[in-house]
Amino acid sequence: GFRLAKGGAQESLQVAGDIMTFGKVLGGGLPVGAFAANSAIMDFLAPEGPVYQAGTLSGNPLAMAAGFAMLNHLS
Repeated sequence: GFRLAKGGAQESLQVAGDIMTFGKVLGGGLPVGAFAANSAIMDFLAPEGPVYQAGTLSGNPLAMAAGFAMLNHLS
């Protein structure tokens, strides 16, 4: 996560992950989570691929605003 460096643990440890996950620290404790991956993996996700990803609070306006503010703060 962002506790080690702006680029997460992978920046601090100088590694490149195939999949990265980010939890509630991204939204300051609000129900926010995110994932990222290389294009070979992300191509499996809809609408291009067959895998659909969803969550109970996906797109929650307050949580998304908090996550966006955190990402802006880090950059």
